[in-house]
Formats: sequence, C-alpha cells, structure tokens
Amino acid sequence: GGAGGNDAVGGAASLIGGAAGGGNRAGGAAVLTGGAGAGSAAGGAITITSGAAGATGVAGAVNIAVGAATAGAGSDVTITGGDGAGGTAAGGNVDLVPGAAVSTGVPGEVQVNGASGIFAASYVGGSTPEATDAVFFVAPRACRVVAIKEVHAVAAGGTSTMTVIKDTGTAAPGAGTSLHQSGSFDLNATANTVQSATVSTTVATLTMAAGDRLAVKYANAIQSSDGIVVTVLMNPV
Repeated sequence: GGAGGNDAVGGAASLIGGAAGGGNRAGGAAVLTGGAGAGSAAGGAITITSGAAGATGVAGAVNIAVGAATAGAGSDVTITGGDGAGGTAAGGNVDLVPGAAVSTGVPGEVQVNGASGIFAASYVGGSTPEATDAVFFVAPRACRVVAIKEVHAVAAGGTSTMTVIKDTGTAAPGAGTSLHQSGSFDLNATANTVQSATVSTTVATLTMAAGDRLAVKYANAIQSSDGIVVTVLMNPV
C-alpha cells in the first residue's frame, strides 16, 4: 500500500480472489508466488511484513486465517517446507521464531491456541518415597520454564515442603537456583489437590541451556507423603 503523507494513514494493500458469480461455483483463488530462478540461481523469496510502528506505537499484526464456513467443517491451514531434490538433499524446515525481548523484557513465545508451553517433564515419586533431592529432566536444547504444578496422593502429616530447582554445570541435584518466585510446594496440603507454583519473573532464571537440569529439593523428612507428581511446562527458545 502507498505511504501516507504527514498525518495521513498509509494505504492498505489487498490480494483477493474473485467472488463466484453464482450457480454453486467456487470463488477464485489468490496466489502469491516468487519468481522462478534460472539455471543454478535461487527462486525469488516472498516476504510478508507488517507496517512498522511510529514512535511509541505497536507494529501491525500479521494474520493468516481461512474464511468462515457456512456449512460443514472448517478449512485447514497448511504450511509446508520445500522437498529436497536428488539423492541426499534435505527437505526445508518450517521455522517458528518468536520475537526477542529488549533488556529484561519477556521474549515472545511459540503458542498453541493462545497458550504457551510446547512440551513438559514430570517427576514421579517412587513406590517407597524418600525425601531425596533428585534430577528428573536434562535439557537437550535451550528452553524456558513456563509453569510448574504439583499434586500428591497422601499428605505428609507434618511440616514438609518441596521446591523445583534449575541445576547447572556440575551442581549436585537440588543445589542450583529455585524456579519459584517465592515459597514452595506444601507436601502437607490437602491430598489430590493440584498446587500451582508462582514461577520466577526473572527470564534468566527460567531459561535453561542445553545440559541444565530440573530437580526436586525436599526441605523435610518424607513422613507420610506418597504419590508425589511434579510437572514442568516448557517452551523451546
């Protein structure tokens, strides 16, 4: 779209397939295709970029959506990487990259239906529980903790707490940094009632490098605790 002058709004740009003329005919498709390369040259790329923000404004969003159905199932959205050609050529990746943060801001997340967290790791207490600090996840790549929850089938019967820890380097299980903003899980709380941790608001604390570990750290004897399960939700970074 054309640029606006002075205080004028920039012109919008639309690529719209033609509407059907009736008679149960399909609407016209809209195709955006980069130019084909010649010889060993690459094909032309396609870039879709929203409008930049002015001063303290927010840049325009990029939305990809199918038309609403008037009957029957909704249509799929498919994003496909390019196929490799030849005997050993690799296929193209589909890469989703969230926006980077400035200073201490929170980086963007890859979300599904508006919710963060692509994978999870769980600690499950043994059949004969012990209050032993233990590692239950090793990060195979960089990732960031999004949420932590705990539940137990039998309460401790006395004062007993647990925290989830990020261990780095050669630290022993549970010797690293707590992922809780404050407090811990109460193992003497009502049985079969899920507890949600208030996770740290410090991005660096929640971010794990490849090789960092998650561990549970007990503060008291196990007492009567049983059926302890902790699940940590994470996103790749």
